[in-house]
Amino acid sequence: MPANLLFYNFYKIHMKLNNIQQRTKTSPFLLFRTQQYLCALPIKYVLETMRPLPINTITGVPNAIQGLSVIRGKPVPIVNLGVLLNGEEVHTTRFIVVQAGKNQVALAVESIIGLYYFPTDTLKEIPLLLGNIDEHI
Repeated sequence: MPANLLFYNFYKIHMKLNNIQQRTKTSPFLLFRTQQYLCALPIKYVLETMRPLPINTITGVPNAIQGLSVIRGKPVPIVNLGVLLNGEEVHTTRFIVVQAGKNQVALAVESIIGLYYFPTDTLKEIPLLLGNIDEHI
């Protein structure tokens, strides 16, 4: 297939998707994986993603809380999402720092897939996995 025809096909597909996106109200989400779960967080709560930092363990906290890491000069609790969802620790390759009420929390996850836009109507059909978790953190 000639390169200019391939580019044209890609451009045509891109324009169709763009038109669909303009006609449909969408919301941006950060997609990531932890164990068998494919998860999505509204991007408005995500402050940053990063490689894992050293974790200082603390006692007397639930198992899902691995400890504290110093992020941007502040101690931030690290929540292993695998333990929280399934009771099993995940191999952490990324932290997702989120705003949870007035606090910040870093979620330890296996991998980040990327930023995706989901139609708002579709989101109403999907149940929340953790509900209003920010009320409990």
